[in-house]
Formats: sequence, C-alpha cells, structure tokens
Amino acid sequence: MEANATSGLGLTFTSSDSGIATISGNVVTLLGGGTAQITAKQQGNAIYAGAADVTQTLTVQDDTQQAQTITWTQSLSGKRFGDADVTLTAPASSTGAITYASSDTAVGTIVSGNKLKITGSGAITVTATQAGGSINSQEWQAVSLPKSFTIAKSTQIIVHPSTGVVLPNLSKSVGDFDFDPYAMSFDPVSNAPTGLAITYSSSNANVATIVSGKVHIVAVGTVTITASQAGTSGYDAATNKTFTVTV
Repeated sequence: MEANATSGLGLTFTSSDSGIATISGNVVTLLGGGTAQITAKQQGNAIYAGAADVTQTLTVQDDTQQAQTITWTQSLSGKRFGDADVTLTAPASSTGAITYASSDTAVGTIVSGNKLKITGSGAITVTATQAGGSINSQEWQAVSLPKSFTIAKSTQIIVHPSTGVVLPNLSKSVGDFDFDPYAMSFDPVSNAPTGLAITYSSSNANVATIVSGKVHIVAVGTVTITASQAGTSGYDAATNKTFTVTV
C-alpha cells in the first residue's frame, strides 16, 4: 500500500477483519472474500501532532465462490394503503432462499418471510437478498437487489348507513337527548368502512353544540352540522359533508 503523511513520518495500517485481509508493514495479504476497512494511522511525535485517521474500503471477491444473480421482474407499482398483502417473488440463480427487508416499516413491513404488508403510504425500498454459501454442493457469493416504489394513500368518503352519500337533515326538539348523527368513513375502493372516527362541528353554538362526539340541542333555531375526517398516514382527508338540524 502507498500512503504518506505531510510530516514525512511513517504510517501504520490496520484491517477491520483479519479473516478477509491482514497487514504486515504496508503489505496486505488477502485471506477470504468480503469487505474490510483498511485504516492508515500516524500518531505524531514530539514535533508533530497525530494526523486524522484515513480509512478506505477493501472489497475482496472470493474466487472459490460462484457469482449469482437475483431476477425480480415483479411490478410493485400502483399499490395503495388497504391492499392485501403482496407475495414477493424474486428468485436467485443459485435457487437459494431469498430474504426481504423493508426500508420503512411505517409504509410496509415483511411478514411470513416473503409477503409485504402495507402499513402506510409513501416511498419505500424492499431489498431481496440471497446470503450465499453452500447451496446444492456449490459455494455461492451473496447478492442483493433493491426495488423502490411508492405506496399511495387510499381515498375515503363520508356516508350515512341509511341514506348513503347524503347525510339526512333532521328535526329535533329542545330537551331531546344528545344524539349521534351516525356519519361514517367509507373506503369506496375496498367497499368497506375504514373505522376512522368522524368529527363534527356546529355553525351556531346558540342552537346546538358538539359534546363528546354527539350533537347537543341548546335552543330553537336551525344549525348546520359539518362532518369531517382529517385523514391518516394511509388515507387522504375526506371531503366534508353537512346536514341541517331544525329545532
């Protein structure tokens, strides 16, 4: 190896992995395949202060191991929050087992070894890895292949279980019990409720207020109640819906 300090003082070298490379003086001996960090040091003397260490990465290919490839033609585009788990299919030329890893478990996580469970929305990279080693009486090098894509948010709408997309207008009397308008968040793609909570607001607190998620009648008059759902990491905000209450 060749390296110099501006002081002219001699350098020492170290290897982070003696199973891959050892160092004697400035000569590196390669012992196995893999990656090691080679660090040059100069600790200084009575005149010169020590220099900052400099590290370089040494990658050694083990010629006793055969190279392999991962072929991953599966498309993961167009996925959205709420989709079913996706079975990942990335075969290796060695026929060895593939493991998968997610870059962001808040967007997607690996379950059952080879399935992507969508947990949110956003950019994600899933990496397929074959660890190498002895497979079918042949030694193989490790290999990895990343695949980047984006999980989209799902849409939601606010509906009523009886009247559908239109929230019914209501007539109430002073003294009536507080009532739940029964608006709900619904996923029109999966055709199922999302389970997300609806919040309500009143246009006139002198006629009706919102108490613990229910409409509380205050006095005679007409009031507009707005139902909203602000969205989550997996769902876009719903378009607000309104209905009137005549007291």
